[in-house]
Amino acid sequence: MAPGPRAFWASVGLPLFVAIFVTIALVLTGVELPFALAWAVLLSTIVIARRASSPSSEPGWPPAHKQVVVVRGSEVSRLAWSFAGRNGVAGPTIVRRVRNLVRRRLAHRGIDVDDPAQFAQADAILGDGVRAGLFHHQIMRADIERALDAIERLPRTTQSAEPSLPAHPNADASTTPDHPAKEDR
Repeated sequence: MAPGPRAFWASVGLPLFVAIFVTIALVLTGVELPFALAWAVLLSTIVIARRASSPSSEPGWPPAHKQVVVVRGSEVSRLAWSFAGRNGVAGPTIVRRVRNLVRRRLAHRGIDVDDPAQFAQADAILGDGVRAGLFHHQIMRADIERALDAIERLPRTTQSAEPSLPAHPNADASTTPDHPAKEDR
């Protein structure tokens, strides 16, 4: 594919202009024509070299390929590997998922887990120490298990008590905010 006129003048036009300008300026100042042409060629070469070494706004050819990241394994296996085996410390992936699940389930009941004024209400629903165990510095496997057990014990809210969510066109009756349709995952 041939470069367009803009690319042509960007690569050839400036060095050509420099060569003509330098030649005319040197001849008018009294330099002989062969020496003026030599200086013009030298300066044009410098301009071409500078333009070639500087990053241009136009992409080069061929265009750079986008790197494709291949993710192996399933989400379940990644969550399983987020536990440290020896010391039982939960990894950041599973901690983030369980915290978001607790936030979402309690938000359906009008409770903000991050609001200190509502800590007592959250502890009353989840159980004593579950919220505190999930929101401190080092979360252990036992804390995650207690939080998941507390979430499973929560009674399901009715449709009228839940905040109105926009209906997904492919959603069916078996989907809930905690268990989205397969297309939403």
